[in-house]
Amino acid sequence: MGKTKYTKDEVTLMDRGFEHHAHGVWIKDTSVMTDEEWLAERQFGLGGSDIGTILGFNTFKTAVELFREKVGLNDAPKLETRHIYWGHEAEKEILNVGQFYDFSVDPKPGRWSDAWVDNLYTYKNSEGKIDTRLREIIAFPYMCVNKDIPWLQANVDGLVNYDENSGKAAKVAEAKNTQEFVCKQYNDWVNPSYIAQGLTYSKVLQPMLLAPGFEIYQKLDGNDIMARSYTLSDFEWLVDDILNESFEFYNNMVKGVEIVKNAKDKRQAILGLRDVEPGPDDTKRYDKFISQEFKENSTFTTADLEDYEIFEEVDEKGRELAVVGYEDFVDENGNDAQRPRLIPVDAVKNIEKYVHAFTSYDKKVKNYTKKKALFVNTVKKFMSDYGVDEIKFGANGYVRWKSKFTPNYKKEK
Repeated sequence: MGKTKYTKDEVTLMDRGFEHHAHGVWIKDTSVMTDEEWLAERQFGLGGSDIGTILGFNTFKTAVELFREKVGLNDAPKLETRHIYWGHEAEKEILNVGQFYDFSVDPKPGRWSDAWVDNLYTYKNSEGKIDTRLREIIAFPYMCVNKDIPWLQANVDGLVNYDENSGKAAKVAEAKNTQEFVCKQYNDWVNPSYIAQGLTYSKVLQPMLLAPGFEIYQKLDGNDIMARSYTLSDFEWLVDDILNESFEFYNNMVKGVEIVKNAKDKRQAILGLRDVEPGPDDTKRYDKFISQEFKENSTFTTADLEDYEIFEEVDEKGRELAVVGYEDFVDENGNDAQRPRLIPVDAVKNIEKYVHAFTSYDKKVKNYTKKKALFVNTVKKFMSDYGVDEIKFGANGYVRWKSKFTPNYKKEK
């Protein structure tokens, strides 16, 4: 027999300690990893929980926050939280009950136990009596990568009807410890982030799944289980979005790692990431994130966008620079001096349209539309990145940071 040929990506996986499992899926045992080792391994790709954030489903984290973590600019979240602890502790119990869940029963909200309680209490274990399990769900403590989509990673909670000899399973199983009032907010009572996560895992493990898809078992308020079963074909459009969006995010992430590595300080890294990291969105979470960024990074009082002049030199990328003001500093001789504050001309021109839109805010409209909120966050990001706390826009108006970002509009007299 000839020597097995491996792709470049497969060789990389072997160098990281992955082993070929079956059907194009590679695995690495997570049960022997420390938390630090697991987090370090996650930095090589994108996991299922990352996908919901990239697609904008996560109300607790924005895509740009995730990006900053992945490129090493910001710290990853702590794993030692009570929510994570109880979530992990509940997984085994949830998946055990899931073995008795009857999907042919469609219980009404509040009657979830109709689908599993009778089966569970009839079960007499494996002593030759009655086995009323409708499926077998086993834990699968491995990080999984598909050689055809190597930028995605799957850390599944369990596999349904897994056959160790063939390396095949029916579906992926996911356990969630949540609350009923939260579930009520979503169609089908399932958080779209969970859907995105399940689809990602199903796609990664597709070569070893008999019915590519996933089952979600949710423990509600600590005392009941509800479940949903899906296939990849149920969400073909979303699978395409997952692959396309994650691939773009990953490629930009690789570029971002180099930018951060070569930056002399955090400010230079942030400016370098502007071209590759996700842009502003209109969510409250992004507004909170960029507001905090502004408080940390504001060092300059005024930027005159319309009255800027062109600097005599270009930056390291060959871009023209605009002089938007001057800042005080102490020179090498200890004397007070001034130097120009420089911003790339293309960045200035790009932000001008947002300032125009923002300063034309109609005070009679009490609530921002989503579009106006996006304008606000885009201007905020510009001001945060370049350390500006006030933008003057000719005689027509200005945008100022106060206790919160508010429009200030002055008409010409």
